[in-house]
Amino acid sequence: MVDRYLVYSHENGWRRQRDKGVFFALFLNFGVLFISMIVLSFHKEVITITLIACVIICCINFFFINELNAKTMAAFISTIFTLSILILFIFVIEEKAKAMIRGLGGRRR
Repeated sequence: MVDRYLVYSHENGWRRQRDKGVFFALFLNFGVLFISMIVLSFHKEVITITLIACVIICCINFFFINELNAKTMAAFISTIFTLSILILFIFVIEEKAKAMIRGLGGRRR
C-alpha cells in the first residue's frame, strides 16, 4: 500500500513538472508569434519571417517539451521537409499566377 502511494506521488510530481514546462513553452510560442508580428510590421519578407517563426516554434515544441532523442529529431526533420515542400509549392504558384493577377480595377461610372 505504501509503495503504491510513493509511486503515485512520484508520477504526480513528474506530471506537474512537465505541465509547468508545457505552460512555459506556450508563452515562448506566443513570444515568437508576437516578435514575428513586430518584424512583419516593418515590411520585411512575409514568407521568410513565417518560415523562421515556424522553425523556432517547432524547436520549442519538439526539443524544449520532449527533449532531444531520436523520435523528436525525426519529427523535426520531417516537419522541416514538409515546410520546405510547402514553401516551394507557394513560390511555384506565385510565379505562375503573377501573369493572371491584375488586382482591382478603377472605379467605373
